[in-house]
Amino acid sequence: MRILHLHGRYTPFGGAETYLKDVYQAQREKGHDVTVVYASLFPSNYSPQPREFFITPSTGIKAGFKTKKQSLHLIREIAPDIIHLHVVHYDISPYILRMIIGIWPTVYTVHDLLWLCLKSPDIHRVCTLCAKQIYFRAMLRYSTLKTIPYNLVRLWTLYELKQTSTFLVHSEGVKQVIIQNGFSSDRIEVLRPYLPLPDTWMTNPLLRGVGGRADPPLREAGGCAEPNNVILFVGKLASHKGIFDLVKAVSRIHNVTWKLVIIGDGGRKDDVRELLLDKGLLEKSAVRGRIPRKKLGEYYRNASVVVVPSRCPETFGFVGPEAMFFGKPVVAYDSGIQNEWLIDGKTGYLVRCGDIASLSEKIQLLLTDKDLATKLGENGRKRCSMFLNKQGHINKLIEIYERSIQLYRLNS
Repeated sequence: MRILHLHGRYTPFGGAETYLKDVYQAQREKGHDVTVVYASLFPSNYSPQPREFFITPSTGIKAGFKTKKQSLHLIREIAPDIIHLHVVHYDISPYILRMIIGIWPTVYTVHDLLWLCLKSPDIHRVCTLCAKQIYFRAMLRYSTLKTIPYNLVRLWTLYELKQTSTFLVHSEGVKQVIIQNGFSSDRIEVLRPYLPLPDTWMTNPLLRGVGGRADPPLREAGGCAEPNNVILFVGKLASHKGIFDLVKAVSRIHNVTWKLVIIGDGGRKDDVRELLLDKGLLEKSAVRGRIPRKKLGEYYRNASVVVVPSRCPETFGFVGPEAMFFGKPVVAYDSGIQNEWLIDGKTGYLVRCGDIASLSEKIQLLLTDKDLATKLGENGRKRCSMFLNKQGHINKLIEIYERSIQLYRLNS
């Protein structure tokens, strides 16, 4: 099968990109002809994989007219049997999406829900109004004269994506949200995600007896030995990922030694450092920036507790389940579908979104009660096994492609 994956901006760190690269490799190993196209400028100092291409991003209608010829010419040369759309709603014009969805059978994976809300790309949650009626009432409520053209493009993009042959979601919770936003329920497939694990992580005891190796002794993470009571955050440094809430929460932790390790990058990195300085936490914190994924496992191994304070409605999110893979307890905001992989009180704790005091309380509890932390971590390790069926996921994905091709032909 000739498969084309179409994605927006290239970044080596996000969950959608991690998933895409792993699926690309797995499908190639099964003998499929797989191509990835990014709507992004070619990154500097980057060696592309085989059959990996970059086209000019187009965020509006005018840009769509300018780049249509380049985009469609490349896709016609690839001649895919199916096009798998990923995060295309920010960097590919709805005009181009209209052409693609009209010409080829398509599958669209819902990697995030931020784009469903017109309030801001950096929202705290999907508001009730947007979840139930995103069209003109929402646009009038949240738009200004300056943002109306931008929101009209977003609405057009939403309309075009609704014409996709099949929508892929990670859970029933996400399915209900997009049904509320007008997507056709009979074209939605729930496909449980899996954790795309690097080979360097396969020393986890969870894999003993199934080809894995036993954990080695804890080593220094990234060349720096971390003390006990490490609070770990992994993610984009943006307010909707809750990094500022986490800094405020740990500033409340007293009577116990700890160190905050922050893995990630983003436009608010300087603001994070400024808040750490303001709270007097620079000496107790380490902002590591981006870490190669193969080395990230060392940070999980050395963590005492992993915090996922995302304010946005996550559709899955790898960080929490990855922490569980390493037997670490997780404290997370109860947003999106976090409650579908984190069982409150069994594998960690769910905290009401924005409740900084409770977030601080649960982190401190796990730092001080080592037996409890170990118990929750072990429970999480066992639960994580439900996210390790990579081959089952890839096989079902190919079946969904085949059904989508048939559906497209019937409707053509």
